Amino acid sequence: MYYNQLFNFSAHSDIKIAILGANGGFGYSLLAQCALIPQIKVSVVCDIHVLDTENILKELGWPREQIKICYTLEEIEQIIAENGTAIINNPDLLPFSPVDMLIESTGNPELGAKIAERSLINKQHVGMVSKETESVVGPYLAKVASQNGVTYTTVDGDQPSNLIHLYSWMKNLGLQIIAAGKSSEYDYIWDPQQNSITYLNEKVDVPDFEILWALSDNLAETLAKRKQRLSALPQYATPDYCEMNVVANNLALQTDKEELHYPICRINELADIFIPKADGGILENNNVVEVFNCLRKQDELSFAGGEFVIVKCHNQQVWQTLKEKGHIVSRHNKYAAIILPYHLMGVESPISIFSAVLHNRASGNPKQQQHTIMTGRAERDFKKGEILNMGGHHHVIQDVRPLLVNVNGSNRQEMIPFYLMSNKKLLNDVSKGSYFKLSDFELQDSDLYRMYKAIICD
Repeated sequence: MYYNQLFNFSAHSDIKIAILGANGGFGYSLLAQCALIPQIKVSVVCDIHVLDTENILKELGWPREQIKICYTLEEIEQIIAENGTAIINNPDLLPFSPVDMLIESTGNPELGAKIAERSLINKQHVGMVSKETESVVGPYLAKVASQNGVTYTTVDGDQPSNLIHLYSWMKNLGLQIIAAGKSSEYDYIWDPQQNSITYLNEKVDVPDFEILWALSDNLAETLAKRKQRLSALPQYATPDYCEMNVVANNLALQTDKEELHYPICRINELADIFIPKADGGILENNNVVEVFNCLRKQDELSFAGGEFVIVKCHNQQVWQTLKEKGHIVSRHNKYAAIILPYHLMGVESPISIFSAVLHNRASGNPKQQQHTIMTGRAERDFKKGEILNMGGHHHVIQDVRPLLVNVNGSNRQEMIPFYLMSNKKLLNDVSKGSYFKLSDFELQDSDLYRMYKAIICD
């Protein structure tokens, strides 16, 4: 794709955007990137901490005279008319601000859904970075966008959008895709000299791990032994389920198992693992979303939370040639892994902004539907009246095991999405091992629930 020709910037005026949730990692990276792009004007920045936001903009090179902390719509309109940037802490003003597109990146599902819906109704395009919101009501917001002639989209730089691109690219090349997925965010790094594996700041001793470094002929046994040897380390992450929920709903994919497989494996093993059991892999089904934990040495390339698809080799001569060039092909030459080992956060996002505003085109599926539900299972007994607080960097709910469940006629009306239950009060006791249900929670005042009901009643 030659992007200069695609977007033809000379034929368009500048794009005005608003960012909700500017002080997080994604928001900061997008601000830093937009500072390099003259076609994009960051007109409104909304965050609870306005002074911190002001300091960030100054740090990134915004002239002081072009920054103003605003409290009314009139003040916002005035600073934008002067080609400046309004800093606000009231998100309710965003849908009425004179901008072309809202980027929502708070990670707050209730707030994100409410502001996104109002912005779409007011003819603003919306880029949804908050996967927590998207996993619950993405199909609803996509429908609202269509009804109002604007775009609702996933955003390049986050794994869902990148994987949607990779999958649709391969699909339109005519290849049969078996699985699509990503690596979990952090690697398992083996140090052969110290006989240890490090995961972030955690380290475990693994004497004789060299016998598990390569896959044996009994692939399932090797994976099971790796999992057991590293049982002291985290082997799944809540955001992964959320991201794969978004991908499944955009691409009409499903899951092979509710917990996802999460093999601990090396990058060059992907095409031997995420393939049908009949061919020596771990999958019972095709067309599934998956996640792996990347195992590597310190001096080896990280997958960096990136994305992959597994395709069937359609021609032995073609794929043998590609294997000789270093591409990841299975040991029996039946399957290959196509990889995109990165996600660059806000560094990539301007492409989604250009596509939405200039072409009214989404980076994801503009007609997405619900195919999976990210839900939760109780890991202890919960009592009526408890509030399931969401918190931490990964937006977890303590003692609730995330799962990704395929939608069917019965569970669609019963199961509650993981991030719809966040910060909600229980109406019933829920015993350990049980799935949480919609009927277990006090939801009548929830905008998120109102939108979700429109999906399951459609």
